[in-house]
Amino acid sequence: MNEPEFERLRDLAARAAGLLGFYFHMEPAVLFRETRGGAEESFARQIAYYLLHRVFDLKEHEIASAFGKHHSTVQHGVRTIIELRDADEAFEEELVWLGERLEEGAAKGRAYLESLMKARAVASPVNEAAL
Repeated sequence: MNEPEFERLRDLAARAAGLLGFYFHMEPAVLFRETRGGAEESFARQIAYYLLHRVFDLKEHEIASAFGKHHSTVQHGVRTIIELRDADEAFEEELVWLGERLEEGAAKGRAYLESLMKARAVASPVNEAAL
C-alpha cells in the first residue's frame, strides 16, 4: 500500500473514530489503542469497522491497516455488528443514522459532526441496550 492510500485510510478511520467518540462520549484516540480496552471502547471500535466497511466499501485488511489491527480482528468486529444489527431493528436504525453522518462528515468536516452530535443529545438505545 502506498503512502497516499494509507493516509486516506487513516483519515477515514479518524473520521469514524471522531464520530463514535462523540457518540459514546469518549476520546476518539481510544479506538486506536493497541489493547482491547473496556467493553464500550471495543464496541465503538467494532461499529467503526462496520461503518467503514459499509459506507466506504473498505476491505477488512484496509480497515485493519488503518487501525493497526489484524484483519481477523476487523472481520470478527464486522461480523459481530452485523449479527446485532440483524437481531435489533432499533440498532439497525442507529447504524443507518451513524453511517449517514459519517458520509456527510467525510464531506463537511469535524465541526459539522460536532454540531450534529450536540443537536442529537446522544440519548441512544445503542448506548443503553447493546452493552
